[in-house]
This record gives sequence, C-alpha cells and structure tokens, in this order.
Amino acid sequence: MSGKSLESVRDRSEPKGGTIIADRYQIDRLIARGGMATVYLAHQLKLNRPVALKVLSPPADADDSGDFEDRFRLEAETLASLDHQNIVILHDFGELDDGRFFLAMEYIEGPRLSDILREGPLDPDRALSLIIQVCAALRYSHKRGVVHRDLKPSNLLIRIKDDNTERVKVVDFGLVKLTEADQSITRAGLILGSPHCMAPEQVKGLDVDHRADIYAIGVLLFRTLTGQYPFHGPNSAATMIAHLNQPVPSFFSVAPDLVVPNDLESIVRRCLEKNPDFRYESMQDVLDDLATCMDIPPENFRSVSQSHSRTLSRSTELVIESGRRAVLVLFGIFLLGILLIAALGLGFALSSFGWQYTQTPEPPTIELQPQTGEGLEIPGEDQEDPVEKPGEEPGEEPVEEPVEEPVEEPVQPGEDEEISAEEPPKQPEIKKDPTPPPVEPPKPPPKEPPPTEKPPGEDTPGDGDDDNNDDKNPEGYMGLPEELQF
Repeated sequence: MSGKSLESVRDRSEPKGGTIIADRYQIDRLIARGGMATVYLAHQLKLNRPVALKVLSPPADADDSGDFEDRFRLEAETLASLDHQNIVILHDFGELDDGRFFLAMEYIEGPRLSDILREGPLDPDRALSLIIQVCAALRYSHKRGVVHRDLKPSNLLIRIKDDNTERVKVVDFGLVKLTEADQSITRAGLILGSPHCMAPEQVKGLDVDHRADIYAIGVLLFRTLTGQYPFHGPNSAATMIAHLNQPVPSFFSVAPDLVVPNDLESIVRRCLEKNPDFRYESMQDVLDDLATCMDIPPENFRSVSQSHSRTLSRSTELVIESGRRAVLVLFGIFLLGILLIAALGLGFALSSFGWQYTQTPEPPTIELQPQTGEGLEIPGEDQEDPVEKPGEEPGEEPVEEPVEEPVEEPVQPGEDEEISAEEPPKQPEIKKDPTPPPVEPPKPPPKEPPPTEKPPGEDTPGDGDDDNNDDKNPEGYMGLPEELQF
C-alpha cells in the first residue's frame, strides 16, 4: 500500500468532522459504515461541492492486501467508464496519507432503499418504478461487459427531484466483474456478495455472469412488493443454503393482501430460477415484461404485445380495457350460441309432439240417446237390448222379459197389459263391475225390403190386434222405432 504497513492503516483513527484529508476534502459527517468501507459526507474544497467519500477498509488477512488494492483500482476504473443517469458518478479516487484508498463520488441527497423498506413494503406502482430504473442501469453496464454482482437495497440510493419524482442511483460497484478483462481478481471460488441477494451459482463459488444480476432483480422485486426476502435463514450460511434448496414462495403465502398484475409474479419467479439457463437471457427482456406494468416512455423501452388483467398505470388500463372488450364479445357470442341451440331444441321437441298428436288422435266418445226421451239403461253383457211391448203408453217403464225363460207362446194383448199393470216380472240381479265396460258403437242395421202397404181397413200395429205381429215378433220387436230395428 504505497510503502505504508498494514498495521499503520489499522491503527489509524477515523476522521472526525472538519478533518481535511488528501488536501482537498473536508469531512462533514459519517453517512454509513460497512464491512468493506466507510462512507462520509465531505466537501470538495476546490470545486465547492458536496461529495460522498468512500474510504475502503483494509483486508483482515495481510495476504489479501494485494488483491484488495487491485479490486479497488478495478472499481475506480469501472465507475469512470460508466455514464448513465441511474449510476452514481465518480469524481475522483486516490490514496490517503495512512495508505487507505478512497473514492470521491457524486453525493445523492436522499434515503437508501433499505431505509425506505424498514417502513414496510412499497406500493406496487412505486416498487416497479424504482426497480425498472435499476434494470435500465444494469442493461447499460451489461452491454459494456460490467456485472455488478452485489445488488441489494443498501446499494440503491433514491434522489427526490424537483418535480417530486424519484431517481434511483446504483452505487458500490466494488464487487464488479469485467467479463472480457482479467478475471483473476474476482476468480471462481471466491464468494462475494450479500447472502439475501446472492444467486445460487455465487453461493457455490462458481463463475458468474450477467444472469446473477437478473437473479438479484428478482430478489429486489420480491422484497419491495412483499416486505420480505424470498429466502431467509437464522444466519448467513442458512440463508445461502436456502437459495440452493428451497422453492420460491408465492406472493400470497407471504403477503395475502397484495394485489399486483397477474404476470408480475411470473416475472419474479423467472428471475429467481436456480438454473441460470432458465432465467431471462438479458436485462432488456426483463424490462420488456416489466414495462407492461408501468407507463413507460416509448423511446426508452420497446413495445410489448402482452397485456395484464390488472393495471397500475394509464397505459396498462388501455390495454386491459381492450382485452375486457374482447372477452365480453366472446362471451356474448358464446351466450348467443347457447340460446340458439336451446331454441332449435325446443322447436324440434314441439314439432315432434305436434306430429305425434295429429297422427294418433284419441277415439271419439259415442253417446247413445233413447228415442223415448228416457235414460237408456244398459243391461249386462248377456242381456239383449230392451224393447217396448205393444200397447204400452209413452212414459211407462218398459217391461223386460226374463232372460232365463224366453216366451215362446203368443201373448194376448190383454194379458200383457195386465201383467205390466199389476205384477211386473222381477228383474234378475246383475252385479255391476265398478268399472263400466266399454261401449261399442251400434252396428248399422241390415237393409230390409220396404214394407208392403196394407189395404185400407186392416189393423195397424198398436191398435190392440197383435195376433199377426206376435207370430212374427214373439219378443215385441215391433215396439222399437224403425231405425233401431235389426
């Protein structure tokens, strides 16, 4: 270290407020202290501007002092080559009188992301706005062969601009790796990084590339949205092992009330793939997907074709609105098809029913009315049709002859009237079935030759002279009307 012993550097007390170091920087106050460096707010005397003075701590092992100095110079050269609005600007670097190295960088007046996250998770809109700026800075550095390898909330500074917007500045490229330069300084087998944000290949001590930064972006998204790290253990070793063995928890399991676009969790999971080959190929691909969740100027990001179901900005709302309209149109077509099928089925059923009805009508009901005006009583199946006896007056009840003993002898008119008036024969008991037998329609009477007119003076039926009629009709056949004669 420029001829100064490591012991003298360790014994050097920390500078206090007002102390002038390197003949050009006046210490104001302590900003932060870490394992590898201490950061002060200082004033650059010649240019009259505030600077963040980063003084690197000496290594614990004297054998690593050479690598430590080389890493410092690598960081200085790397920062000097980067010029991006989201990367802190390097003003100066050098060596103190006690042999320690320092970096004079742009002073960012504002909190670190780690300070903001102590208050809880961020609103999704704000979280995406900040992380997208980090992705833009890394896209720039990756194109120039520079990998950060130590992305974490404490290395992201937030500046509040005059229009109250937040500008992210990525700092601490102390663990950067040049992909095309000498890699012996940050060689494989040397574990460098923060346990919560280290990619699995870093934990294994393997060689890493820009995809380690993509993994860290997934960790930052998970942390800012849910308020927790995806992998955490009781100590640093357990946390690093969790990166290797544990699956990525779901947003719901960590933050049940979190509401984000549907595809955002998929983006985070892809960033956190344990196999680098399964992650995004470039930071530009990450930006393309994240840009769909925010109102991103078209000159900064390429347009994307995918849309999300829930929006956080004006541009996403327009995409979702068109998607909803398409869904409503498809649903309307589907519903119309269902109604059309139902209508066709109902029409077919009605037409089938009507065809069956016209082809198989119910048989008509036949009702027999007696010619005398009285109700016609239907005897049992073995009985003959009731007939009127000659000489009966209208209105009198007809007398039926017993079925068992048909009358063969001619009946005298006087005797028949006597029987009808004084002792009507008893009717045989007929047990009626509770269910009336079906009534068959009467058969049409056979055609008979027209009757021969009698010469004047002869008796007509019904005048009391029934001798000739009895011979032809022993059962009183002539008592029926002509249309009922068989």
